[in-house]
Amino acid sequence: MYHPQIYYPNSAKSILSVDESSVNSTMTANKKISLDSTSFNHPNITMSSGQFVISAGEHLIMGAPTVTLVPIGSTTQTEFVYQWYDVTNSQFIGAQGRHVIIYTHNVINKMRAPVASCYVNTAITLELRCVSLSGAGCDAWGSYTGQGHIGQSWVSVYTSL
Repeated sequence: MYHPQIYYPNSAKSILSVDESSVNSTMTANKKISLDSTSFNHPNITMSSGQFVISAGEHLIMGAPTVTLVPIGSTTQTEFVYQWYDVTNSQFIGAQGRHVIIYTHNVINKMRAPVASCYVNTAITLELRCVSLSGAGCDAWGSYTGQGHIGQSWVSVYTSL
């Protein structure tokens, strides 16, 4: 299996998560998915207001938020689509991620290409955004206690040095 740290030891990897708080509740189209910058450290990227501020370098950025239905017992199939947004040039970039969520027979979350990714090689500001939402409402975080089995949201940055 390919792994940048193994095949390219002259690379840096930084991992952070999506804010696991109500700031990421009640998602709507074009709403920013706030990132948690606690302990984030990168030589060419800083965090400001839940956004990546990239000063230089070549980066592969991937992100996957956890998604919960609102209300939790909704039987309406819900599709949540998210993507990296280039704030500098006002456009979506990279590949979309999506979750199809439905509460049926205790199945809450069905992954469908659950990772948004993009390649960046210029100085820009990025944020993760909801592209669209259809069906019931959803939160972009594990907003219900006891839902740890769904997994945890994450964002990963790979950078060549």
